[in-house]
Amino acid sequence: MNKTNKYNKSFSIQEQIISGKVKTAKIIKIFESFEKAQITFEELSGIVQATRKHMVDFNINFDVLDMCGTGGDGLNTFNISSISALVCAGAGVPVAKHGNRAASSKFGSADLFEALGVNIYLNKEQAVRCLEKCGFVFLFAPQFHPALKHVKEARTLFGKKTYFNIIGPMLNPAHAAFQVIGVSDASNADIIGQSLINTGSKRATIVHGAKGIDEVSVEGETIIHEFSSDKTKRKYVIRPRDFDLKEYSLSTLKTRSMKENVEICKLILENRAHEPHLNAVLLNAALGMLTFGKAKTMREGIEIARQSISSGKVLHKLHELIAVSNSL
Repeated sequence: MNKTNKYNKSFSIQEQIISGKVKTAKIIKIFESFEKAQITFEELSGIVQATRKHMVDFNINFDVLDMCGTGGDGLNTFNISSISALVCAGAGVPVAKHGNRAASSKFGSADLFEALGVNIYLNKEQAVRCLEKCGFVFLFAPQFHPALKHVKEARTLFGKKTYFNIIGPMLNPAHAAFQVIGVSDASNADIIGQSLINTGSKRATIVHGAKGIDEVSVEGETIIHEFSSDKTKRKYVIRPRDFDLKEYSLSTLKTRSMKENVEICKLILENRAHEPHLNAVLLNAALGMLTFGKAKTMREGIEIARQSISSGKVLHKLHELIAVSNSL
């Protein structure tokens, strides 16, 4: 099958799925077929474009950052990307955090923000006002991707990562120009990065950590793929010790319940975190700063992130977000 046919076929299949024309059992079979073979750039592009057709999107007159993992790494860590995004916002980076409830993981970003007191049910107009007022907004996927309700049951029953994990971060309703995306499968890094740049992103940073974690890892190496709108690409490896941070086992980041997850996140925001949790956020927030251009180096980004937490700015940002989102 040639490239055009692959694009057209995947576009057509996805169009039928999110239009509600495909039954759950058939969707699961489609998930299984993609599980057996590596998704191609053409297939991914067709799926993304078909999904974007049904998206409630909006444009703003300034650039924003989004940070998220594709999920499916099975490590059950606390919500590292969500807290890292808040830390970036505390440092003055505008953030439009796109996310959902848990599907293939235990704790989705929507579950966390709701537990923290944020109103996650903002419509388009409210989301724009929230972003303009406090420099952060949480964009709950079902509010902006109503068609995705047609795959919720299939994703839950399938119970593993699917191509929806891959495309989720590529469907930001605010068209985030700067994105950090973690992948549990390193083979997806290039097609995701290239696709984002080809569809308007200014810079995309794709991350694959040790043991498949879809974050910058506090244990061992993390592979970083950088993609820019000038078509330059860069690939390199970082380790915590490169920035004088102690290394910890990934098991120290695991959580057993939503209550524990929320407590860990609160301790970080209150500058009372255990060191492995803090280091995970410092590393990931630093990459967000670097991607957006707030920092010139990872080391500088770590210090900006540390100051965002220790000064209380990130905690103030959360309180502001709670107040603003619930007043709209």
